[in-house]
Amino acid sequence: PCDRPERTAEEELQGTWDKDSYNHGTIASYICRPGYSRLGAIKKQCDNGKWIYLARGLCKKKSCGHPGDIPNGSFELDGENEFVFGVIVTYSCDSG
Repeated sequence: PCDRPERTAEEELQGTWDKDSYNHGTIASYICRPGYSRLGAIKKQCDNGKWIYLARGLCKKKSCGHPGDIPNGSFELDGENEFVFGVIVTYSCDSG
């Protein structure tokens, strides 16, 4: 048997997974958490005590679009270079 399938920051298991162990051959399907979109299927199967990928899609942060410029000011992205889910945008005013 396999332990409960792992979850990641981007993915969550589809359905109810409340047992402590799962039988050989059990298939786990994943969906993306809010703020992420899925590219391809994400599935794992219990195989001799380990979860192996059957389909290795991924969850990518959703784009939020440009936040908008302000007159007499600018903005910075905190730790990212794209306008995606979770990024922090800090606006500041020009001096004067």
